[in-house]
Amino acid sequence: MLQTKVTAFLQHHAFKLENKRIVVGVSGGPDSLALLHFLLQNREKQGLFIVAAHIDHMFRGPESYEDALFVKEYCQQNRIPFEMVQVNVPEMMKLTGKSAESAGREVRYEFYYKVMEKYNAPYLALAHHGDDQTETILMRLTRGSTGMARAGILFSRPFHSGTIFRPFLCLTKTDIEKYCQEHNLTPRIDPSNQTEVYSRNRYRLKVLPFLKTENPQVHEQFQRFSEELQADEMFLQELTVQELNKVVKKEKRQKLPLISGYSPECLYLYKGEGFN
Repeated sequence: MLQTKVTAFLQHHAFKLENKRIVVGVSGGPDSLALLHFLLQNREKQGLFIVAAHIDHMFRGPESYEDALFVKEYCQQNRIPFEMVQVNVPEMMKLTGKSAESAGREVRYEFYYKVMEKYNAPYLALAHHGDDQTETILMRLTRGSTGMARAGILFSRPFHSGTIFRPFLCLTKTDIEKYCQEHNLTPRIDPSNQTEVYSRNRYRLKVLPFLKTENPQVHEQFQRFSEELQADEMFLQELTVQELNKVVKKEKRQKLPLISGYSPECLYLYKGEGFN
């Protein structure tokens, strides 16, 4: 089931796995372990080169280090190159004043980039899933995000000279947990995911269950909303550029001053959104 859904999702985005060199962010939890296993299952037939990258944020002391050892052992058993780093994120938060989410994200992506460079792997696979997408869009709409930010998590985006892609956005957490059970995977569980200290957890524990009672496939609606919004925003940006080019050409023909004397339509475009 998972294989079928993910394959169809990749085809929908015209994304081919064949012969790609991929760094996989692996925490040891159900989502990332399932993603690593999925790519491992496709390694030979798709000609994949896979590297697992793990970051110990040192939030949970010895317990988080045990997560790292778990991922390392799994990689050794399956002949997957393994890279890890320990970063004292709690100390970093004290020194910089950054939140746990912001500081953790910063060190993760910095490490992922280094691993991609080391192995000449231009692709980074992350295990964000459909429930994550729903939570993210709701959080951003609630705090008033605009433009592309409302689209939530993108399936793919440029990252330095490479690309981040997220093949599990078509899945729910339940899909992933079932996959782990079917393949006898025993992921590590982070108990902090059940606390309501973090705003995301409050959406996950309180809002998402309600939405799923209304529509068990609500994640598909949010993913469609995300993709439609991305398409609309891209179209508007392209249209704005086209119209702005027309105005610039017209102004050049009229030989108007650079600042004063703009035509009304040029001022309208200049003050519009979409230029940031």
